[in-house]
Amino acid sequence: DKIYLLNSWPFLVPHLKTVIEHITKKANVVYEREKIKLPLQPPQASRVRSKPARSLIDLTDDRNIFKILHLSFVWILKACGNRITETLLEGPPTEDSIIDMEKQEETEEGFCLIFSKKVNIDEVEEESSNNETAESPETAEEEGPAITNIRHLMKILGEDKFHVLAHHVVIGNQIVVQSSMASIVRSVFNALKSLLPKGCCRVIPYSHQYEESWKCNFLGLVPEVELPLHIMSDESFVLVEISLEDQKPTDTQTKEEENDDLLKRLVFKMASPTTLPEKAPNALYKMELALQNEDLTDTVVEHYLICLKEEWMNKVKVRFKFTKAGGNRTAEDTKKLMQVIGAKEEDTPLLKFWMQGLSLQYRQHILTASKSSR
Repeated sequence: DKIYLLNSWPFLVPHLKTVIEHITKKANVVYEREKIKLPLQPPQASRVRSKPARSLIDLTDDRNIFKILHLSFVWILKACGNRITETLLEGPPTEDSIIDMEKQEETEEGFCLIFSKKVNIDEVEEESSNNETAESPETAEEEGPAITNIRHLMKILGEDKFHVLAHHVVIGNQIVVQSSMASIVRSVFNALKSLLPKGCCRVIPYSHQYEESWKCNFLGLVPEVELPLHIMSDESFVLVEISLEDQKPTDTQTKEEENDDLLKRLVFKMASPTTLPEKAPNALYKMELALQNEDLTDTVVEHYLICLKEEWMNKVKVRFKFTKAGGNRTAEDTKKLMQVIGAKEEDTPLLKFWMQGLSLQYRQHILTASKSSR
């Protein structure tokens, strides 16, 4: 694949050069050492006497040299393959996929640069000598019990509490989750994010201080943090405190059984100074119907939520274009537009908040078009 190779060239050359320099450095050390011990042979004598080619182990005086080379080449191939992926689009890209691409560095040929990490030959050599693996240590996810998905969260919370929490989520109120169990806090946010477009999710998963809502709409806090007094009147938020019912653990429980038991003992307390609108957005009702339908598998629900979010993002696009296209828009004009796109008054908070989920590409296109039309 010449296009893939051309895009990989700037990555491959310096890393292969590092491997070569490492071998050369070792060989030069051996050469200088032997030159001191053995006098140089006359040129004619060296031509007459032919010696068999020396092995790389002999030239570098390193019995692990082939292990080091193998580990280095494996790392280069793996890192090179991970840093570039080809995106195949079947139809128009969704706003979420465009936002994902905007967060990545794109190469000239249309590949997305995901990540790369410089190889350290000395570290590889040390690992080889100690018979350790060549896998680069990755950031380990925090161990502990976790909520698996949005349906799991609804079952734990109960439908009434879930409806209130999800209502806060879809209209953009700040969700503050406070608990000593970081793995639970993170998993709650991972579940709730499935209710929103990616561009609307700003997460600080676990902090030791309060962060303002303009920085994040999902904020995890340790139990010791006290919320500032000013947010009670200035901010729209809901505080979710997660604790455990007191119960003695059984010694015979396995780790998996212990985690399941802990999830059953979770206690959720919710409080908010914010008064929610009487009616929730219609999109939320549709989401809840899908989650409550036991005939739908988790995978089907996941894909349904993606499709539903894209449907409402299309409504958001129309409303955004309507508001930015210029001219004075009366309340009557807005009402007529809402009827055209199949939205009601209770959907307005959702439509306004979800505008944050629009890609930069779409925003710039609309703003440029509106300026040129004036």
